Amino acid sequence: MKRYFVGFIVVVALLGVFILVFGYTGNFLYEVNDEEIILPVNIYLIKDDTGTLTTSRDVEDIVSLFKEVNGIWGQGSIMFVVEDVVVDEVAHDDFRGVFLGDVRYLAEKDELEKGVMNGYFVKNLDANGMSFPAQGIFLIGDITSVNDYRTTAHEIGHLLGLVHIEGKEHLMYKGSNGELLSEEEIGIARRNAKKFYVLIGYNFNTFYSLNGALCFLQ
Repeated sequence: MKRYFVGFIVVVALLGVFILVFGYTGNFLYEVNDEEIILPVNIYLIKDDTGTLTTSRDVEDIVSLFKEVNGIWGQGSIMFVVEDVVVDEVAHDDFRGVFLGDVRYLAEKDELEKGVMNGYFVKNLDANGMSFPAQGIFLIGDITSVNDYRTTAHEIGHLLGLVHIEGKEHLMYKGSNGELLSEEEIGIARRNAKKFYVLIGYNFNTFYSLNGALCFLQ
């Protein structure tokens, strides 16, 4: 009987350690970890042959925008580092196909890297933003009905495995300026970030800082 009691105490202790390390909310386990996760992003500023899709954004706009994005995702100790900003010349008709979900044009044309998020900024979209999680691609329009940095943070959320939810105060609510992330969402995002996108071995002395946003400008 004593042996079983000791065994029970050991099991309870191990369970306590597990909950302390990973946390528990309802039926969902999430990681409790203050370690900052750093994720790489390549940015493409679209310039098309007709001018109708050509973005008006420049490097300083992107740096300023990602300062705000990092402010939102700081809730989960996740930070995004812009590795490169490229003016991407595209054929108008070919790029329009992306709006319909055909991202092969971008994947082949720009030789997209695995493990890096790729953001495209374009003058006009039929929505505030679009995301293609399987390919690590998101698109943001110049004109959005909500804050553009919030739109960017929202679309990145999809790339990290998050889905639309109810509640206008939440980042993943569709069509609001909400910025809140739940503990459950943070857990999902951190696990997917580590699985697909984490930067390893970067020397922070090589980063260029402008207005508090970290960028790697080549």
